[in-house]
This record gives sequence, C-alpha cells and structure tokens, in this order.
Amino acid sequence: MAARKAQSRKKRKPAMQGDTTPFIRKALKKLKKGELVELLIGIAQADGQVRRKLVQDLDVELPSSDLVSSTRQAIAAATEIDYGGLNHNFDYDSQAYELIAKNFKKMLTAGQWVEIMELCVELMQHGSHQVECSDEGIMTDEICDCIRPVIKGARKSGLDPAALQTWCTEMLAADRVGFICREELTSLREESGERLDPSGVQRGSLTLMMTALTCRRQN
Repeated sequence: MAARKAQSRKKRKPAMQGDTTPFIRKALKKLKKGELVELLIGIAQADGQVRRKLVQDLDVELPSSDLVSSTRQAIAAATEIDYGGLNHNFDYDSQAYELIAKNFKKMLTAGQWVEIMELCVELMQHGSHQVECSDEGIMTDEICDCIRPVIKGARKSGLDPAALQTWCTEMLAADRVGFICREELTSLREESGERLDPSGVQRGSLTLMMTALTCRRQN
C-alpha cells in the first residue's frame, strides 16, 4: 500500500439536538473561579481526551516522568484502531497525535533521549499497524510529523553512533508498512555506521545501548 497524503479526520462528535453552547456559557458565568476550576478538573479526570486537550492548549509543564506517561497515553489514544472499519478511512484522534509531537519536542529540549527513543519505537509499532489497517493511511503524515524532529535532533545530538544505529534498526523493524520515515532512518543508520569505531562496536537492544550511553554521560 503506497502512502497518500490526505486531510486528517478527527473524532466524529456525537450529534446533538440543537446548540446548547449558549446555555452552558450562561451557566458557567454564574460559577466562581474555584468552582469553575473544580468543574474542569472533574471533567478532565473523567475524559482522557479532554485532559489531553487541556494539557496541550494550556501548555502545561509536566515533570519528566509525567511527560513520558502523558505521551504514552497519547500514543495509545492516537493509534487506536476501529476494527469495525478495517480497510476504510476510519476516524482517529488527531489531537492526540498533536500532543505526541509537542511532547516529543519538549523531551528533545530536555535531552531525554532514552525515553523519547523508546517512545518513538512504540509509536512506530502501533502507528504503522493503524496505517496498515486503514484504507489510505491518512494518519501517515501525522506519524511522520512526530518522528522526523527526533531523527533530525538525533543526527545533530552527538549521541553514540552504535546507539543511533541500533535505534534506527529497531525503528525500521517496527514499521509494519515499510515506508514511514524509512528514507530518513536508513540514511541516519548508514551515517552512524560510518562513524562507528570497529574495535569497540557492541550490538544489543536499544534499552541496553541507551542505558550505557546515559551512564557514560553521567560519569
């Protein structure tokens, strides 16, 4: 299946009888600030999509551990598959993809390479499966928009070439459709291979490679 560009389709909103927005606005204006905050918190706790939108729209600064958890939840939501609509352009959560891209950029700025590389592999696994199950793979561009800045940052990062080569190999292997950022990943893997010291090359899992890199930097 060839990748095609298409406009993203967001989650279909349930049909409502009439527009209740004016009445909701009127009721909200009667609330005190504290009551409004508690109302929003309650809605966010009950609805993951609302919670992700608030985090994104308010540009909430999350601790590193919560940022990873938030991103993992966004990946699960973004790559959810409507198995009743296989081989069709089923609806998906486009806002969740936007949050993934935003969180990845924050992790890049913070230098959280171990976490972001593992999350990228997770996104590639589930995202490519979603593309595989759809008709035209209309979410392909959004997956690439999440991953490409990481590839670009990795190329300029000065990370250990062996770790980069291992990551690229795992990313390519995780791609179930064979075309998501394939050219960029293949190029980075080749560049990293050229910079390897043959006398010190050790191969292993991404986790082991990145853990070793982290320990080396701390020392």
